[in-house]
Amino acid sequence: MEKESSKKLPEIIIKYSPKLDPIFLGYIRQESKHKELWQKWKPWSIKQVEVKVAEHKKEWSKYEKDILTGMCTVLNTNFHKNIIDVYLVAANIRNFNDPIVIGGIISPQEFVVTLTHELVHELLPYTEDKSSPDFIYLEIFKEMFPKEHRKTILFHVVLYAIIEHLFKDILQKPQLWDIAVKETETHEDYKKTITILKEQGYKNLIKEFKDQLTKYKTTPEK
Repeated sequence: MEKESSKKLPEIIIKYSPKLDPIFLGYIRQESKHKELWQKWKPWSIKQVEVKVAEHKKEWSKYEKDILTGMCTVLNTNFHKNIIDVYLVAANIRNFNDPIVIGGIISPQEFVVTLTHELVHELLPYTEDKSSPDFIYLEIFKEMFPKEHRKTILFHVVLYAIIEHLFKDILQKPQLWDIAVKETETHEDYKKTITILKEQGYKNLIKEFKDQLTKYKTTPEK
């Protein structure tokens, strides 16, 4: 296993996106369960943007090196990007990681939790393209959870196991893990993910995933 000091850590650039913001606002006004509320939403002022970005950057900076190093160490891998841009928008009903876009109307600690989630996706990317080297993850997750067929669940059990490890064992900040769990309560697939995680244990799941990954990488192609 590589020493922690040898891990190649990307530069995380957190910034407001004035181009993406109106696009996402238009989207949530049409798609959100709370359309009427968002219709009344007024765009951020420059001052509000500056304050939010500064708050989130400050909180993230407390944990950035430990989180990134912890991710790479537990998975024995490196990020494939030298720079990862993180775009903040006023609001977003679903955060995603390609590119990373996060709704900024959250607390700084919630931002740390959300960004950690999206960065784990960078190391365990989702794809159904069999020609991609990353397709191996879907194959492993299917073996680990043969009774599960929903892709959201398949791809998030190990992801949340890693997040639990990071917050409890690396940062020793269980309150961040509590935030991560609370955020799953409104999404049935994520709730099921946490149920599986509690049943099997995050340390066991991480070990099984790493064992499966080693097996796949050492098994000759047919």
